[in-house]
Amino acid sequence: MRRLTWIALTSLVLVLAPAARADTYTVTLDPSIGGPPVSGRVILFFVTETGRRWERTPPMSGPFWSRPQPIASIAVVGLEPGGSVFLKGSAVAFPGSLDDLEGTVRVQAILDSDHTERSHLTGPGNVHSAVQTVELSAGRDDRVTLRLDRRIEPEGPPEDRENLKWIELRSERLSAFYGRSVYHRAGVALPKGYLDPAASTRKWPAVYVIPGFGSRHHGASPQPASGVGEGARQPRAACRSIVGERACRGDCRLD
Repeated sequence: MRRLTWIALTSLVLVLAPAARADTYTVTLDPSIGGPPVSGRVILFFVTETGRRWERTPPMSGPFWSRPQPIASIAVVGLEPGGSVFLKGSAVAFPGSLDDLEGTVRVQAILDSDHTERSHLTGPGNVHSAVQTVELSAGRDDRVTLRLDRRIEPEGPPEDRENLKWIELRSERLSAFYGRSVYHRAGVALPKGYLDPAASTRKWPAVYVIPGFGSRHHGASPQPASGVGEGARQPRAACRSIVGERACRGDCRLD
């Protein structure tokens, strides 16, 4: 009798207990992307914050170091155009399971398949979705669909200016090691008077900067349009380099 009572109570608890949430994020590689199957990592970037600044910020600009936002990812192998991957609560995620997200959330997906750039935002061939605003609820199994239909194209060389020159030099050793062309790239800002034949100074110190933490050689670009003439502003001088096509940036000022 006790056994029957225990079974009955257990069954009642199972019936009354709320089912665990099981949210699903479906990420589809749009057929318009074309090309061969792609391997890499699908990353979901979320923004749960509100306010004007966050509304203007694409979620895939994360991670946001000052105020970390939720993020999740899954490895993919041989994803064909038109194919889909599914991220659920068991996916690798920060700060917790995807099932824990609730309320108004902005979400964006990217398939990071590039191995030449350190950032998913600049990797040529990476594909990403538009930003979606979704309402997540603890009382239902949410279904969110994202379509990877935007490709990141390779960057062209910046345009030279009178006092700013861009350099690209193929590294034979790195190219042989990686099995593809690898380039050192640099931006050189010329000091005031460098292009003025009448300038009294014809020698200047050279400052070489090999920066880090996600910066790029493009950091040489915030310079005045011209460094020629007595009233010209003095530009910063910098040398930017990339190893394995992974870019970084830094800057300095010549006194």
